[in-house]
Amino acid sequence: MRRRARRRRPRPVTLFETRSPLSGRIRVVQRGPERRLMMGGETQSVYYPGGDWSPVEREYWARALAPLRALPPRPRVLLLGLGGGTQVHLVARATESARITVIERDPAVVRVAGDWF
Repeated sequence: MRRRARRRRPRPVTLFETRSPLSGRIRVVQRGPERRLMMGGETQSVYYPGGDWSPVEREYWARALAPLRALPPRPRVLLLGLGGGTQVHLVARATESARITVIERDPAVVRVAGDWF
């Protein structure tokens, strides 16, 4: 019996790393088409620079936005914590003209999000 060759996932590559007094070690990691914001060894955000967000639909990021379907047109959305902006991107894709406000306490996170996500 012949074994099927398994596709190898690309190795993660650290694109950027910094330290913050508030958040500790912050890394931007790219693996194939997916970019992740890592803080404290945990994934805080994902981003797809190529524009294909379909992998996110299977994860909790998209499921967390299910209540958006019940909101009126042009909803006001408040997000506590920016991370890399995954939820900002998904809210903007899921609604027409949502007014999004984000509160983020760490200026380093805001800079990393703006530069990489």
